[in-house]
Amino acid sequence: MKYIRYTYIDRKTKEPVSQSPAKNGPLHPEGISPTFAIEDSFQSGIPTFYGIAEDTFEPEDWMYETTEESFYQIMKEEFKDRARKKRKQVEQGGITLADGNLVDTSIDSQNRISGLVASINNDPDLVSIDFEATPGTWTTLTRDQGLSIGVAVSNHIQKCFTWCRGIHEQVDAATVLDDYLPIIQEIQAFGQEESVQ
Repeated sequence: MKYIRYTYIDRKTKEPVSQSPAKNGPLHPEGISPTFAIEDSFQSGIPTFYGIAEDTFEPEDWMYETTEESFYQIMKEEFKDRARKKRKQVEQGGITLADGNLVDTSIDSQNRISGLVASINNDPDLVSIDFEATPGTWTTLTRDQGLSIGVAVSNHIQKCFTWCRGIHEQVDAATVLDDYLPIIQEIQAFGQEESVQ
């Protein structure tokens, strides 16, 4: 087997998109079984793919043949990156509390909630707190409600990190291509369920 890094080609001219735009539509080159893509490369307009070809396949001069070891290492890093991005997306995507209220969990909001909990814990005279749960949605909280939101946000963040660590461990344990299908499915599915805290 050969392990090839490549990009799309034009459907008619067969020129790679790294040399000219695919005016007739993009296509994977014949003879290579696409295996995975580097997601970040799509922003450049010249997506990077890795695929497998038979030993008799002769790569074009614009393609790059890599070793099996390098191919799998790059694939591991790609799926760890995808898991990390998904973790950040879900972590900062907000949560729904048991009472149905939405709470913003962006980094700024996480920092404010952390400060809120610290204020509650350090000031026994603080009995009510004005709180903006999401932009433009204001409420007044009791001490217990403020602490409860802090716990819910903390639990949500920890759940996201625990999930990401689990995916990274699955990626590290993967030894064959078939091991990656459940990983891909789990990355795609994470965060689809309602996050009620």
